[in-house]
Amino acid sequence: MTRHIPLSLKTRPQTLTDLKGQEVLTRTLTNAISSGKIAHGYIFTGIRGVGKTSTARIFAKSLNCLGVDGKNTLPTATPCGVCENCQAISESRHMDVIELDAASHTGVDNMRSILDESRYRPVAARYKIYIIDEVHMLSTSAFNAMLKTLEEPPEHVIFILATTELQKVPITILSRCQRFNLPRISINVLQNYYGDVAKKEGIDIDLDALHLIAREADGSARDGMSLLDQAIALSHKEKITVQKITEMLGRTSTKTVVALFDSLVENKVTESFELTKTFVAQGGNPKTLISDLLDFVYRLTQTKSNPDSVEALTANPEEQNLLRERAQKFSYVVFARLWQLLLKGIEDLKSSENAHAIFDMLCVRVAYLSSETIQTTTQIPSQKTENTAEITQLKDEKKTVTLNSLEDVCKTLCAQKEMLLASVLQNEARIDSFETGKIVMCLDDKARDIQKRLKNFLKNQTQLDWIIELIPETNSATLSEEKIENAQKDSLVSETIALFKGAKIENVEE
Repeated sequence: MTRHIPLSLKTRPQTLTDLKGQEVLTRTLTNAISSGKIAHGYIFTGIRGVGKTSTARIFAKSLNCLGVDGKNTLPTATPCGVCENCQAISESRHMDVIELDAASHTGVDNMRSILDESRYRPVAARYKIYIIDEVHMLSTSAFNAMLKTLEEPPEHVIFILATTELQKVPITILSRCQRFNLPRISINVLQNYYGDVAKKEGIDIDLDALHLIAREADGSARDGMSLLDQAIALSHKEKITVQKITEMLGRTSTKTVVALFDSLVENKVTESFELTKTFVAQGGNPKTLISDLLDFVYRLTQTKSNPDSVEALTANPEEQNLLRERAQKFSYVVFARLWQLLLKGIEDLKSSENAHAIFDMLCVRVAYLSSETIQTTTQIPSQKTENTAEITQLKDEKKTVTLNSLEDVCKTLCAQKEMLLASVLQNEARIDSFETGKIVMCLDDKARDIQKRLKNFLKNQTQLDWIIELIPETNSATLSEEKIENAQKDSLVSETIALFKGAKIENVEE
């Protein structure tokens, strides 16, 4: 019996153009090869399944390809795939292209052995290439051991490092390599890719089933390919539908999620209880249903923000219409409230063994609070409309403040929390004359910047344009000095000061 080859291996990219969703990486490496500007160290980083190791192998073939006739003497961006070097590299058996798993070669002794071997020229290839996967798992000593060689390796040696956790790689290593960040692959690219693979394999699969697999892959081509392989085994030559994928993934059907969403936002608690009872009786996990509800709320929010994005969220026309309808019907406030409550529900599930009861009570809370939110958001516009005339009238009838003295100005400033401005006027301003609309005063040079602020404040309070005139000097006292002088005239105060030799009044507060 022939062993089954997984699709993730069977469809592995063999050239740079086969890489999906990595256009920047492909273009950069192609230009480097064509121009002959090959670096001595590269590091590829990204989540699992985006093509780090595949890119390293393809690059190794590009540098060492001999061509179909075996006469190629220069690196090429399009390796033939049939020469001895290409085949040996693809099968991980080339003696000059060494693939290492850093998890099993962690120590400094392993690294020293590799570096010692790197001094010898390649046997059958142009370059001796070291591909170190999950390089972040090397020990500190191993990293330190490779520093010098990585910075100035022999001209025939190239290091290609790959990692999913770039933050764990020392900066001294990163600075010696050309770094490439491989992004997550978009849902549309993955969907088309899986569709092409299914067509080549003769598999009949629905478009929305492909979309669900691409969504579940979360940007990883390999993860989605493994799911597609599993779906093929599940269907056993039958058509792969979205319902089968949903069951395979343990996800809740869209019909159930939508029905529960509608019952919650419409405050139909009894209906939601029936739905959850049926769901749990069929072996469903409440946490899964909450997660699917969260995903539905997120997609509704995305659709409301940009209706055109619905095509990227689902390939099912019926589901697209469903998202558009509900996104238009409800506000962002409703979606935000649902999101918070559902997240809280997941936390509650962790602290209780009775998941069904927790879930039912969550439905009660969500139904009540979401209905309250809907009522509030729908009432606000009508209230604003009804009160527009009243608000306008209040603005028109806005009372103006009458200010007859500097003391009145300071009291108003304090009432409006303008404490700094009030302090300057009380302690540093010497008023020469004060009348409604005009103040003539002397100020210290450091306090002259308050002139504009005071003018704006007075206009806002009195609805008048004030003139603030500054003069170089005057014989008038400040407001604080006047208060102290008046206080000293009081017989009780003067007698009290006389009792304490050297005592004086520093400040007067009312």
